[in-house]
Amino acid sequence: MARPAVVVAVCALFHLLLGAAFSLNTPLWESYDENGHYAYARYIAAHGALPPPGQRLTPHFDESHQPPLYYALIAPATAAVDTSDDAQPRFAPGPRWGVAPDRAIDRFPYRGTALALRLARLLTLALSSAGVALTFVAARSLLPGRERVALLATALYALWPMFVFLSGVVSNDPAISVFGSLTLAIAAGLWARPDPAARRWLYAALALCLAGAALTKDSAVSLFLFAALFTGLQLWRDHRRSVFSLKSVLVWFLALLLLLSVLAVIVSDGRVLRQFDTALDMTAGVLTAAAPGPATALPPGPDPAASIFQQAPAIVSFVFRTFLGTFGWGTVSMPEAWYVISLLPAGAALAGSAVALRRRVMRRALSTPLLLLGLFALCVALAPFVRALLSDNFTLLLGRFLMPALSAIVILLALGLDLLPRPLNRLAALLSVAWIGCMALMTPWVVLLPTYRPPALLDPVALPDGIQVPQRITFGDSIQLLGHSFPRGHARADEVIPVTLYWRALRPVAGDYLLVIDVFDVDGRSLQTQHHYTPGNGTFPTGDWKAGDTFAETYPVWMRPGADLPTRISLRVSWRRPDDGSELQPVCEARPECEPLFGALPIHMDQATARPWQGKPAQFRLGNIAEILESNVPGAARAGDTITLTLAWRALIDVRNSYTAFVHVISDQGELIAQHDSVPRGGRFPTEHWLAGDIVPDQFPLPIRADAPPGLYRVKVGLYETQSRERLPAYTAGGALLPDGLVIARELVIEP
Repeated sequence: MARPAVVVAVCALFHLLLGAAFSLNTPLWESYDENGHYAYARYIAAHGALPPPGQRLTPHFDESHQPPLYYALIAPATAAVDTSDDAQPRFAPGPRWGVAPDRAIDRFPYRGTALALRLARLLTLALSSAGVALTFVAARSLLPGRERVALLATALYALWPMFVFLSGVVSNDPAISVFGSLTLAIAAGLWARPDPAARRWLYAALALCLAGAALTKDSAVSLFLFAALFTGLQLWRDHRRSVFSLKSVLVWFLALLLLLSVLAVIVSDGRVLRQFDTALDMTAGVLTAAAPGPATALPPGPDPAASIFQQAPAIVSFVFRTFLGTFGWGTVSMPEAWYVISLLPAGAALAGSAVALRRRVMRRALSTPLLLLGLFALCVALAPFVRALLSDNFTLLLGRFLMPALSAIVILLALGLDLLPRPLNRLAALLSVAWIGCMALMTPWVVLLPTYRPPALLDPVALPDGIQVPQRITFGDSIQLLGHSFPRGHARADEVIPVTLYWRALRPVAGDYLLVIDVFDVDGRSLQTQHHYTPGNGTFPTGDWKAGDTFAETYPVWMRPGADLPTRISLRVSWRRPDDGSELQPVCEARPECEPLFGALPIHMDQATARPWQGKPAQFRLGNIAEILESNVPGAARAGDTITLTLAWRALIDVRNSYTAFVHVISDQGELIAQHDSVPRGGRFPTEHWLAGDIVPDQFPLPIRADAPPGLYRVKVGLYETQSRERLPAYTAGGALLPDGLVIARELVIEP
């Protein structure tokens, strides 16, 4: 027994060390509702009592409605600290919602509020380590004789990146996770059918556990649901086997649970009841949604169930990512490859379970633990799932809400890996632990530290290296745009487009401004795409800038679906106050009230939009430059009308020169009644931006001469080199050379 105990102790130690690394690399307040959690604990430490019901402790993300046990446990860590500095978070909204790190107070040696918050984090981390041992106890009780599975589950639990992160901040999620592990461990012990006296004491422990969970977090109601279903399963099993009856034990359990629940309600000033009220409301919502309405009811809204199926892949991906690890306020992610690699252990576990359960002996041996573990995970997932379903907002399915079921999930994962054939099972277990551990070890340094590091300042005098296009646009009297660069010369519409901007503070900025980047067509038409950023990814708000601060930052820009493609885009930047929407007025090269549009980046059509043309054969070819895939024009018109020719080009090579397209409407006798010459797409996507394979839909307005005589005309198309005006040769699809470099796109009848 010494060896398993040593392994569990080592796992707990690694959990503490990794949690400390996460905590130290996460700035103050930079986690879900941490300011509200800390304010609750600090109030208890300062007043020795709970805040009055209904009193808000913070204007944003207040948590004073939560049950108080966790906050009472960490309050002593802050009680002896002088927090008269009353430091508060400064929220920096943007694509990475969170707070602006306050480096003035958040540095070692910590003092005041920073010290109190750091101590509260360490105490949370110490509390979370209890779940490591409880996971081992639960796995060993559920799977006797499979000690290797218990140790593997313990290691996975201790190293799970999201749980380690939550353990290193002020949050009641780790506390309710420990109660989830304890509930599962007690249930596993009860299922092992000890003697009646042991059952009595285990049910007493379960009652205490449920009461403690109810005093910890609103989501404890899911543990009550599991306890009820589990007890029902025990009664059914005992009835079938005619063994010891649970009736007397249940009376004892329910009486004790009722007494403890009443005490919990009193101690929490009624806060414990909120979770049960919420559960009843959600149940009523589900029943109402399921019940048929009267014949005179209004037409129903969007069907949430249909929405689930439509969004299923995105929902599963979102839940998986946020359960494995998204940090800060849920907007700091690990590299995408890490999530993909993490699917391999899950897939291996599913494969191992599927193969093993095909054997009757294994089904008999594993049916009970699989049932209990699955039931536990289902009960925990039910509340956030129902809430998301009723609101039709599946972003409420955050993986952290599944943390109380982490023990059950890692036991299932470890069991599936162990069921793989030997020696593959040991190799898979070793690689899985190594990978989870590597992610947990690398995240504080590879993900968190760079995320919260402000931009490196440049020489305030010299023009920064790397600027492709220098320019001078001044905003107000304090911020100057020095220039811009597009790290990639081309982009597709379905890609994220990096744009590097170079900034200089001319003088301190009064207040925090959001950088707003609007996307425009090169002809000045807005593409209805707007992006908001806080400099430094939220770490360097303008209120922290000092005169002379110069830095470069790359911002991701993307296209709105449905844009008219391909095209070239320009950008418009502005600085806007998030509270009232006021902007700093731009001055371009000393010209006031300018329109700060800049850049001309070609955006190619994405694969999905180009798919209707991909398999089309060419109708004509112009030199070795392009093919015409389709052409269309009205079959008839009248003199004085303006008709439109639509074409679809396909580039054959990466074009480097500028070519102009021309369209003639001409009779067999050579009489020209309409003509149009222009760079493709009206100048929005000239040929020098074309890449091999590009699809370029185009339109040419053709005003018919008012004195055009009736008759049959042909619409002819060609390309010429813009500077030399030399026409490209034209060919049919079969390769036959056409005269005068002209393609006969369509015939047109001019009616009397």
